[in-house]
Amino acid sequence: SNTSYSYDSSTKIFTVNLYAIFSSQFSTPIVKSNIDAELTSFILPTATQYDYFVTYVDTNVFDQIALNTNGILTYKVKENSIIRNGSFMNIILKLNN
Repeated sequence: SNTSYSYDSSTKIFTVNLYAIFSSQFSTPIVKSNIDAELTSFILPTATQYDYFVTYVDTNVFDQIALNTNGILTYKVKENSIIRNGSFMNIILKLNN
């Protein structure tokens, strides 16, 4: 039921809405140091106010990686690739000026 992720079986492209995941995590933390603390007053910039970077990727697994200015990441997983401990991406969001 997570609408932040999708897979198109005809094109074999995965799509991830990075901004939606990021904003959801800041809106609803799993654990808080102060039970009374709220993030509701935390103002989250819009998706286009961030720059998005993939700083590491396992090129043996992932292919055709793309990012757009709305924080939408798309990629393919190479056929017959072997998923291992290093099979991930590092993604950074930077507030742009």
